[in-house]
Amino acid sequence: RQAYLKGCDLSGADLRDIDLRDTIMTRVDLSRADLEDANLVGATLKDANLRRADLNHAVLRDTKTTGADLSDAGGIDVDMSNADLSNADLTDTVFRDSNFDEVNLSFADLTGSRFDNTDMVDAKLRFADFTNANLEGSNLNRAKINGVIWDNTICPSGDNSDDVGSTCSGYLR
Repeated sequence: RQAYLKGCDLSGADLRDIDLRDTIMTRVDLSRADLEDANLVGATLKDANLRRADLNHAVLRDTKTTGADLSDAGGIDVDMSNADLSNADLTDTVFRDSNFDEVNLSFADLTGSRFDNTDMVDAKLRFADFTNANLEGSNLNRAKINGVIWDNTICPSGDNSDDVGSTCSGYLR
């Protein structure tokens, strides 16, 4: 049942409701793809291009998405729990009411991103860059934050990191 796609151009494709569980996709171009309600549980998206992808209600739980470009992508009610997004580019992404529990965002670039009311419990955020990011209303309980860049970041409380000691660590339990 497992499919393997390497270097495929699926940019702008209508992939709504598609079942891509456990699919291995290396260097696949999914930029501007409509992945609304897609099931990508356990998929490998190594070095994939998901720039400007529509991820509304998509399930990307347990995906291996290291080094992927998700810049300008986003969605509502996205499940990225336990996904590996280390070294990924999430600049200017917008996620609302989503689940990023236990996600690995170590060394990820989240500059200008928005995570409105998003759960990030037990997330690995080591050395992630949250410059100009907005985390208002998000739950970062027990997140691992060693080396995180908090520069002009809106903390879960709505406070600006620059006004509270250049960190949002005071909002983690």
